[in-house]
Amino acid sequence: MIESLRLLAICATLTIGQAIAADAISWDTLDTNQQKILQSLETDWDNLPETRRQKLLKGLERWQAMSADERKQAKNKLKRWKTLSPEQRKKARERYSAFLALPPAERKKIRTRYQQFQKLPPEKRKALRQHWNNLSAKQKRELLKHREALRKLTPQQRRKLLNRLQH
Repeated sequence: MIESLRLLAICATLTIGQAIAADAISWDTLDTNQQKILQSLETDWDNLPETRRQKLLKGLERWQAMSADERKQAKNKLKRWKTLSPEQRKKARERYSAFLALPPAERKKIRTRYQQFQKLPPEKRKALRQHWNNLSAKQKRELLKHREALRKLTPQQRRKLLNRLQH
C-alpha cells in the first residue's frame, strides 16, 4: 500500500513537472523582435527560472510601450544603478520598500514634492542638497520631526530657524 502511494506521488510529481515545463517560455517561442531585444540572454534564456523569464517579458512590454524620451531616462537610471555599490543598492531597495509601505496619500505627497524639486534649477537643487548634507544627524531628525510645522512657516521663518539650528 505504501509503495503504491509512493509510486502515485512520484507519477504526480513527474506529471506536474512536465506540465510546468510545457508552459515554460522557451527562446524559440519568442517573436523576432523579442529575440532581438533580449539577444544578450539567448544562451541563458532556457536555463532561467520561469518567473525570471516572465519578469523579463513584462519589462520588455513596458520598454516597448515607452516613448523615446522615456527610454532615454530609463537607460540613464540603469546606468546610474550599475554604478552603485552593493550596499548603496541595498539601501535603495530598503528605502523603496519603506516608501511602498506608506499610505497612498503619503506616497502621493512625496511624489508631488519630488516633482516640484525636479522642476527647480539645477543650481538650486544642488544648494538644497548641500545644505541638507551639511546638517548634523540631530538637526536632520529635528527637521523631520517637525516637518508639518515647517511647511506652514514662511521662507524667512524657515531660514531663521535653520540659522538657529546651525549655531
